[in-house]
Amino acid sequence: MGKGKVKIKIDYTKCTQPTECRKCVNLCPEGVFMLFFTDKDFRNPTHYIVDAVLAQLCNYCKKCIEICPENAISLKVKKKYEKELYISR
Repeated sequence: MGKGKVKIKIDYTKCTQPTECRKCVNLCPEGVFMLFFTDKDFRNPTHYIVDAVLAQLCNYCKKCIEICPENAISLKVKKKYEKELYISR
């Protein structure tokens, strides 16, 4: 998670076709999401996931939530940043 202001959760039971979708990866203005493989054989990967690798960059714009066709992404502002992020939105 890092030192970010927002906790990002991806429900992998809903995000089942990340290589075909990539909407959050392509849309995120901060570049929070990345697509990467989870296979042990890096020469011929077949299983990918989207992960919030750079979650500390999230500015709580919620564009990822809005564009996700499977509603697989949830965001939660860490308590000490609630006023700061909610006021700016």
